Amino acid sequence: MADAAPPPPGVPPQRPPRRALRVALALSLMVNLLLVGLFVGLLASGRGPGGGPRGFELALGPLTAAMPPEERGRLRDQLRGNERVRDLAGAGRRAAVAELAEAIRAEPFDRAAVAARIDAQVARLTALQEVARTAWLDRVAGMSPEDRAAYADRLESQSRRGPPGG
Repeated sequence: MADAAPPPPGVPPQRPPRRALRVALALSLMVNLLLVGLFVGLLASGRGPGGGPRGFELALGPLTAAMPPEERGRLRDQLRGNERVRDLAGAGRRAAVAELAEAIRAEPFDRAAVAARIDAQVARLTALQEVARTAWLDRVAGMSPEDRAAYADRLESQSRRGPPGG
């Protein structure tokens, strides 16, 4: 196998990342994924950091925030009762993190295996968001024309105000 061409004069040769850097990046990624998992778990449990009730969003935040509280509660209950959500946000999430951690620990480090685990995490979160989106659409489709119009008005009003604290 031929070596790569040397760099042009005056350009220092590139060195592969050091093992410590790879390990630090892998650990950082794992911590970030764990935090995402905890966040999704909090949403699925309906409990906020203080232990009180919390809305179920999954990237539908502005859409659910504009819903009347009782409708938002029904959506949350519908999602909590969904077996697929429980699997994706509970045992499925824990298994995915365990598989990722195992791939990160593997020697030699297999970048493709870790990338595949990350891709699986993305697919799992996408599936979770799709379930939430479908449930939201079902709720909106079930509204009367008057309720949908009022909901659309609240959504527009909220959009003009911007996100809370923003």
